[in-house]
Amino acid sequence: MPLPREACGEAQMPEQGHISKLLLATAAALFVLSPLCPAQESPWSLTGDVTTGFATNYVVDGGEFRNSVTPFNLNLNLDGYLGHPDFLSFSLRPQLLAGENAPQAGFGGQNGYTASVRLLRRRAFPLTVSYSDYRLDSMAYGALLGLDASRYRTRYEDLSFTWQLRFRRLPRITLSAVHANSQVKPELIVLPTQTSRDNNYGVQFDYARWGWGFQGEWRRTRRALDSFAPQMSTLTSLSTDQDSKWAYFNAQKHFSALNLFSISAGRRDVDELLNHLVPLQHEGYYTNLTTSLAGRSRWSALFQAAYNSDRSGIFQQGPLPVTPGAGIAIFSTGISTFTASSDAHYDVHKNWNLFGGLHWTQARNRNLGEPRFAESILSSNAGLGFHKRFSWANLNSSYALSYAFPTSAPPTVNYSSIGHAFSLQADRGNLEKLELNGVVSAGINRITSDIFLQRRDVLAELGLARRMRNYILRGRFGYRTAEVQDFSTYNYHDWSFQIGAEHRRFGASYHRNMIGGTSVTLGGSSLGNPLLRRFLSTSRTQGLTVNLMPWRNLHAQVNWMTLGQVLDGSLRNQSHYLDSSLGYNFRQMTLDIGYARYDQDLLGLAGVARSSFYVRLKRSFRVF
Repeated sequence: MPLPREACGEAQMPEQGHISKLLLATAAALFVLSPLCPAQESPWSLTGDVTTGFATNYVVDGGEFRNSVTPFNLNLNLDGYLGHPDFLSFSLRPQLLAGENAPQAGFGGQNGYTASVRLLRRRAFPLTVSYSDYRLDSMAYGALLGLDASRYRTRYEDLSFTWQLRFRRLPRITLSAVHANSQVKPELIVLPTQTSRDNNYGVQFDYARWGWGFQGEWRRTRRALDSFAPQMSTLTSLSTDQDSKWAYFNAQKHFSALNLFSISAGRRDVDELLNHLVPLQHEGYYTNLTTSLAGRSRWSALFQAAYNSDRSGIFQQGPLPVTPGAGIAIFSTGISTFTASSDAHYDVHKNWNLFGGLHWTQARNRNLGEPRFAESILSSNAGLGFHKRFSWANLNSSYALSYAFPTSAPPTVNYSSIGHAFSLQADRGNLEKLELNGVVSAGINRITSDIFLQRRDVLAELGLARRMRNYILRGRFGYRTAEVQDFSTYNYHDWSFQIGAEHRRFGASYHRNMIGGTSVTLGGSSLGNPLLRRFLSTSRTQGLTVNLMPWRNLHAQVNWMTLGQVLDGSLRNQSHYLDSSLGYNFRQMTLDIGYARYDQDLLGLAGVARSSFYVRLKRSFRVF
């Protein structure tokens, strides 16, 4: 179904039309007269809210811009039924927003409506139909080359059907279909406009018989996606036409409260046409088998087996339809894997337990002709756990050893790995005295292959909490470091700090995070001698959140955050964000006063800034 004739994404503000004037007049009458309308018993109900106010916006983005806006937002909720709620029930949600720059000032930015109808909801064949058509005006904040605080206009339309068949002693079947159109248009012309058209339909079933549970689904999706930016058409133009089919089946049974058997299988086929020229195809299927066993006291075990197969490529097709992958392969890649694994857990003592597992994986090439490789790897892990409640603390600790090696004869790749992992966790006390909890973990993993790799990780955290009269004070400190050695060496460390206070009328939290890392890359020179290039990167973030409610109807909040990034001593990014508001509730009315600001400086270039001050009044009402 084609998109409506209006330009998708353009926020067509309807306040100048006759319909908008009528809605505004109706809203004003409801705003004033709604307390006079007594609640009556009726199969229909109409509620909603009206929001208005005043806002000033200041924008810096290659220039300075100021504007003022008096937004008006009307939301209505119409619910009801005809004859009986079990026969036909419906809901209608219209929304109206007047004010060109209202979203930037913190007001909602949606125009349109959503509607749904449900027929025979308690019978064996209920039907639900839903339709949505709206325009959304919004702001997005990011960190991409200064293109921050960008404004986006979205047009969205969808129509969906859901029909259930739930007869006794027969499988429960659900038929569904969805048709949707959307367009996202940015305010900056250098960013691409994205248009999509989707058609999705399928069938699901659910059936229980003889102690077994069966589930399955088949679904087909057709999607067309276009991306285009007028100023950068050669870089951002992209179109994709995709047709995908997916099927799934699962069966499971509990032979006892502790034993479960499950088997599932699925398949997916995707045909895709890129830029109307390049055909892409993908086919894949899988099978999974899971069995879990457990003793009544000390032991438990889990066995899993899985087979996965995927193949993708570009195939030159003839004039007649052919099966996927049956044409002449221009490019093809595929792999199939079989995995079998088992894990076990045994409580040796009330404080000690043993755990371990075996995992075997075999991979084969799925390309046409003889397979290029067939490789299998066996990995194992074993460990010891300890947990005990002492008078001074509760301790949980574990150590695990892992090892993997190829089992092919002869192996096609030189590969082996060994790893060690240790963790210790302790906690004690309570809020009335002093609550402490700490975690320490360390790990090292060494992989020997054609590409050497080694990684070390260390983590330490400490948390404290204490109740002081009506307040709860919390604090947390953390440190994490990692080092990776390969053709290049990289290490980083991360310090984190957080404190907070909680009260039924007050809450505050401050956090600070500092990340630093060094990367050393092995390069070359004109004389053949190796060169070492060192990159230093640092990042600092901090934030403060405060929530106040000194009286029942008065509330205030402040959110503040800063970010600083430096890469190789020259690439810099600084950004600040502040959002504060003060609100008061009086019966059905809410008054909010707020100030928001976002600014960024990237590479010392002209910065991007957005700020707004607003006064917002919201009134909820019920007509009948």
